[in-house]
Amino acid sequence: MTKLVSQDQDLLNAVKLATDELGINLGEAAMKAGLPPDLLGNAELFIPSQLFNCVLEAIAQDFRSPDLAVVIARHLASPSLGLPTRIMGLSRNLADALDISTQYGAFYRDTGHWQHQIGQQQLVLFKRNNNYQKHFQQRNLLGTAQMHCLLGQWLGCEYAPNKISLGISNPHPKAEEALQDFFACELEYEAERDAFYLPEDSLQQAISTSNGELLQGVIAHVHGLQEEITKGSDVVAQTRLVINQRLSFASCTLDDLAFYLKTTPEVLTRALAQHKLSFEEILEQQIAEKAHYYLTDLHAPIELIVEALMSNNPQRLNELLMASLDEQRQW
Repeated sequence: MTKLVSQDQDLLNAVKLATDELGINLGEAAMKAGLPPDLLGNAELFIPSQLFNCVLEAIAQDFRSPDLAVVIARHLASPSLGLPTRIMGLSRNLADALDISTQYGAFYRDTGHWQHQIGQQQLVLFKRNNNYQKHFQQRNLLGTAQMHCLLGQWLGCEYAPNKISLGISNPHPKAEEALQDFFACELEYEAERDAFYLPEDSLQQAISTSNGELLQGVIAHVHGLQEEITKGSDVVAQTRLVINQRLSFASCTLDDLAFYLKTTPEVLTRALAQHKLSFEEILEQQIAEKAHYYLTDLHAPIELIVEALMSNNPQRLNELLMASLDEQRQW
């Protein structure tokens, strides 16, 4: 019987295979980045953490491997970006896949949620690049590389993008060749969004892994999870839930939060103000909670935690973390 491997374990296995292929000692590279070595043995703790983002970036920079993420993607047994792509893979065609999955953007295991636009006989599937994605280019590229793999699986030989835009900096020639070989189409670098540009008739292409019965079950499951977030609690609890969900993989902005809660930033800001809170205050509280967890449970060094969670304001994160530790000692 084939042993089932979790998404997190599959990704960690792929990281190990990719670093071996590139001649990189993963254990030494992780230690150099400040990661406790034993975390590499626990995929479920390491992969859904921003510490993973830091380690990817450090390895890519230290070993001049801007193509690291696509090498990892090549070694994945089952590329996945969470429940939305599970829904897409079971849908009848790409049009249905995009229409349904768009409703559940909060559940992407990626640096951002994927959206689409249609116009001028072209379909554009994209995720916007904010400052966080630009800082952690490898984690962002890894998500895009997985989407590329998934589209290829679903559409087979019919998958033929006209162009792919990437947010990463223009790579050196050897890495550029590796990226070109992987994506096999025109590439644009330093773009404002990672995007796939496809012919509009791609929308009607059948998905090879379609399964209507399974699809209904997955939709029911995801819809239940979304109901817990959007209807099962007050706006403060909803805000905390979504921020925590996003902080496992990326950052969360007010615009992101409003999108996931199906409202507007203005309405959400007013609703939080009624509780004498702001989005920024709640975000800081949840970042402090995450930092405390990384420090006390994962034993990550403070320098790595700061880089992962608030590299733009390390002094503020240090203040939040110290306050959190003081509060715990008082208990």
